[in-house]
Amino acid sequence: KKSVSFERLEQLRTMPYPKYLQSEEWKEKRMVALQRAEFRCQICNSREELRVHHRTYERRGAERMKDLTVLCDVCHGIFHEHGKLTKEQS
Repeated sequence: KKSVSFERLEQLRTMPYPKYLQSEEWKEKRMVALQRAEFRCQICNSREELRVHHRTYERRGAERMKDLTVLCDVCHGIFHEHGKLTKEQS
């Protein structure tokens, strides 16, 4: 795990989100999250079209692993459409 300077952390926190997703720091965190989830969706167990979803953006640039959830494209879409994974969840 590499240490990130305060200046770089500020850059990561304030850059446009699409640019952040292209950063080496994010690519490394994304890979760790995928490995931790054994390259499977943490909801339906699919191996197809995986996304690493931010549960919170409050630590952007210094995410903790609990801030990230691996979702397939279908589960990720459901979450963003409904703000949760199913209509029945409260």
